[in-house]
Order: sequence, then structure tokens, then C-alpha cells
Amino acid sequence: MNRAYVIGDGILTIREKIIKAVNEYVYENGYETWMSRREVVDFVNSCYTDNIKYSSLLPSDYCYNRYNIGLADFENKDRLFEYNDGLYRLLGEHYSFTGDVWRYPSDADVEPYIVGRWENGKFELYSHEVIENIKDEQSFKKEAVNIAESIDDDLNNQGIQGEERIALTKVRVNQSTYRRGLIRKYKHCCLCGVSSEDFLIASHIKPWSVSEADEKLDFDNGLLLCPNHDKLFDSGYVSFDNNGSIMISKKLGDVDKVFFNVNEEMKISLNGKTKEYMKYHRDHVYKG
Repeated sequence: MNRAYVIGDGILTIREKIIKAVNEYVYENGYETWMSRREVVDFVNSCYTDNIKYSSLLPSDYCYNRYNIGLADFENKDRLFEYNDGLYRLLGEHYSFTGDVWRYPSDADVEPYIVGRWENGKFELYSHEVIENIKDEQSFKKEAVNIAESIDDDLNNQGIQGEERIALTKVRVNQSTYRRGLIRKYKHCCLCGVSSEDFLIASHIKPWSVSEADEKLDFDNGLLLCPNHDKLFDSGYVSFDNNGSIMISKKLGDVDKVFFNVNEEMKISLNGKTKEYMKYHRDHVYKG
């Protein structure tokens, strides 16, 4: 590592030291290095002649995805790391980070919760109302299996099967926190940009009827679609390849493509787990 910038001897503040050390590291080594807190401290100290005390260097204060209400101007300075399960990924300043931002309360009995999000290097701090809705979603995730089983049990007790069961399941799901979570995640129809919540539907990728209990209300197993695109996707007339590019069934005619507003240029964003669900949709729902 080239350490030409290292001047040490108490000239730099702790903040200046960690920023210089991390920026230099990622410039030379890229963005795939993860370190524990101890490793971060040892690394920064290796760059200077005077050591920083372990208790004085808190990498958590320099994270893109950890928020502390005591940190001024959070979005504009001193973001250096991504935090995950006790480890810190070295990213440096001005990284185009995308991901949720969490607050970790000092009270151990209060669980961490999402307070904002980065999108390609731009930060949005959520309002109190949005944060409370997200807390509801987090609680919902914990209870998702029980909720899914409760919906199935209720329909079983009523003896509802076939198309009616599919329709009622969709209604129940779209009355739940699951739909609100997808609205927060996508904000508009994944395909066409319709953003009015009155016209947005929580659409399962892997159908409810064949999903495991923990898959049925998994946010990664859902797309937010307008009624037209929900119908096409549910019926298998469209699907998406592993890169998110649309696949349009040959059974859908050119005129219908126009009226349903689909074309071969359309594309959606897929994460790792969503790709797994989408493979099921391509293999078992898509009409080809």
C-alpha cells in the first residue's frame, strides 16, 4: 500500500486519519474488503506513527447504513463503510451507495429499525410516519409465516377452493402490510410507472398456492404492478430473465401488446433472492 500521505505525529485528528486511510485503501484495493472493528482500528493505526485508542475510533459513526441522530450533516460527509453483522466494508467517501439506513438504539430491548435510504449516493431521511410504517413491516416479517398460515386456515375452514380461493387470497394479501411494504420498496408499477396507490397490486412471483409458508409473504417474492401488468404476469403472458429484461409470450398478439402497454425494451431490477423466485415463474408460470 502506498502511504505517501501518512504524516502522523498528532498532526491529524482521528476523523482525518480514518478518512485518509480508508480513501487511500479503496483507491488501491477496491470495495470488497470487510473488517471487524478491531481490524479497522489496527489498519488505521498501521498508517500512522501515533496510535489511536481502540475506544476512541468508532467505525459505526462513519457508516452509510447506520444512522445516529447525533451525527450532523449525515448525508454529506464522513461516510466510509457499509455495516453488516459486526463487520465493516471499506467504501470510502463519495461512494454511490444504495441500501437502507438503520438506527441501532442504545436500549438493547429496542430492535434496530430503518430510518432512511440511499439510492445511488443520494440519501433520504424518512418522515416519522414512514418510519412507523416500516416498523410495522418489520413486525410483519416476523409474523409472516403465522399470518400466511392464518389466511390459508381461514379459507380451508370455509371450504373455498379453485379460482375463488386464488381471488380471495389476493384480496387478503392486498389488504395487508405486505402491499404497503411493496409500495415502499417500489413506489410505482415495476413496469409502467403508475404510482397512484389505488391502482397498485401486490403480485406474487412464485404463486401463493405453491409457495412455502415462509415464502408467501416474503417481500422478495413480490412485484408491485398496475392491474394490466398484474394480469399479464399472473397469467404467464410476461416474465423476466435473470437480468430483469421482459419476456413476452408468443401467445400475446401485437395488438394486445399495444393495449396492455408492453414492449421488448422493458426491464425491471432483480436482487438475488427475487431472481430465484423469478426462475420459478419462468419455469412454471410463463407461457413461452
